[in-house]
Amino acid sequence: MARLQLHPVPHVIPHELSLLWVEFAPETSYRLRRELCREALLGALSSELGRPVADSEIIVGTTGKPRLGSGEIAFNLSHSGHEALIGIGTVGEIGVDVETVRPIPEADALVAEYCGPSEREIWLRTAPVQRERWLLQCWTRKEACLKSIGAGLFHPPATVEVGPGPEPAVARIGFGAAVREVEVFSPVLPSGSPAAVAVLDGRND
Repeated sequence: MARLQLHPVPHVIPHELSLLWVEFAPETSYRLRRELCREALLGALSSELGRPVADSEIIVGTTGKPRLGSGEIAFNLSHSGHEALIGIGTVGEIGVDVETVRPIPEADALVAEYCGPSEREIWLRTAPVQRERWLLQCWTRKEACLKSIGAGLFHPPATVEVGPGPEPAVARIGFGAAVREVEVFSPVLPSGSPAAVAVLDGRND
């Protein structure tokens, strides 16, 4: 299997965090993309730690979020279409998301279900030609936040109002018995696709 090239993504996040972008050939199947993502992640972790990282070292925590069994660093992976985004951090838990721009016929219904009141107001003021990108930008920020705390879609996305960006935002998310503060940013990828990275201060499982 050919080794993928990992492209560093510049960012302004005030944390020890590496963002890496990967592009697949257009003809790559979904199954092969998943395999390549795993390979790219292991390569990125090995490079970050300065030692080979085996697939068996990646375990699933109690919340369902993958992590290194050693706990040395935090990481997260997202892929959409023919690209992927990897985040690796040494401070706190992180979440990343990328969404390739595409038609969304059910956009109005998704906004009604997954966006909060202030986000829905902005949606209504957004020009129709810009709405699909707006929704994907907003969604990446929500999902990155929820992935950072290990909640995923088990937590109602509408309660996480962070807007479409690209400016940084802080989300206060009630999860379990605690309220977590998550910083979320929108990096610029080489593809121009909507993406987000969220950082939770302090590690939790």
